[in-house]
Amino acid sequence: AYILSSSLLASALTSHIKTRSVVYRGGFFTGCFNVVMISCIIANTRNSASFSMLWEDMGWIFWAGMLSGFLTSMIVVSLVPLVELISGRVSDLRLLELANMNHPLLRDLMVKAPGTYHHCIVIGSLVEAGAEAIGANPLMARVMAYYHDVGKMERPLYFIENQGGGYNRHDALQPHMSAMIIREHVKRGQELGRKFKLPQPIIDAMSEHHGSSTIWYFYNKARSQAEDPDSILESDYKYDGMKPQTKETALVMLGDVVEAATRSVADPTPLRLNGVVKNILNKYFAEGQLSECDLTLRDLDAIARSFLEVLIGIYHARIEYGVSSVAGSGRKKHGGSDQKGSARAPSGSGMAAAAGAAPYTKPFPVPGSGGGGPKRG
Repeated sequence: AYILSSSLLASALTSHIKTRSVVYRGGFFTGCFNVVMISCIIANTRNSASFSMLWEDMGWIFWAGMLSGFLTSMIVVSLVPLVELISGRVSDLRLLELANMNHPLLRDLMVKAPGTYHHCIVIGSLVEAGAEAIGANPLMARVMAYYHDVGKMERPLYFIENQGGGYNRHDALQPHMSAMIIREHVKRGQELGRKFKLPQPIIDAMSEHHGSSTIWYFYNKARSQAEDPDSILESDYKYDGMKPQTKETALVMLGDVVEAATRSVADPTPLRLNGVVKNILNKYFAEGQLSECDLTLRDLDAIARSFLEVLIGIYHARIEYGVSSVAGSGRKKHGGSDQKGSARAPSGSGMAAAAGAAPYTKPFPVPGSGGGGPKRG
């Protein structure tokens, strides 16, 4: 009973590890529990023993109980890498290491593709909130989001978030070539993941977060340029990855498109953001991109609400406030004070290549709603 109760307590205290200190804290409280349990057991076995005799034994009881808790926590931390290697599972401790922004791969992403880096950080916030809402693993989802687009470092300027409103290199390319470059970032990301020895679930998320979706922007562009639009095959503009197999990768897929879509909304009011989020979730559900994971309709509703809360926090309108005028500042003044306008979300430049879709200046139609755009055959 003593061993069972102590083990159950330790498991409960370390079920959700956010930092390594959680493991050591669990060891401390387990040690305190062990001291109480050992004292009760000794008192029960010595029916005729006086309190003074029990007090004399408290020294070794204390050290035995506390050391068992602390030593167990230290052994757990040291053996986790070996257990991960043997079982193929990823622990929260490993995920915490990967979530560190000083990881070499994330540092390279920040330097070579700063727009993509910011894109991944925002998606991390979205999917973490979504995972908490549906009972998935928030830490796993966030780490997947951080690394899912690292393949864009190879050719960062071919992705709109890294262009800074400047020259678009896709203007000089044929649509099929542009689509090939966009698709290539998935393969490059997997290669980098293996090079840096990322866990397999993180590498899987790099391909599954696009599923088998179509790169609509370049598909539509190819059809508009072709003499015979029907000669353009949609299959030539599809990603060739698997559909999301877990809730976490499905969240990354949805968060990726939602972040790209809301970034180009001209006036991101809560009502408009809500419309964009729900249309995207409905579209991907109707297309069957979520058919191989365990998401339910109730989960999708919870994800939509959690995404909206995060987006409202990002794009909330700021109240105008006066700023004391500074001589020589050159700012436009009204009534003796400068006026700072409300913040706006950065708009897209006409190609949401990062999300593999057309620019989202308004919510795109849900399949079957009578909206425009190409339909699958």
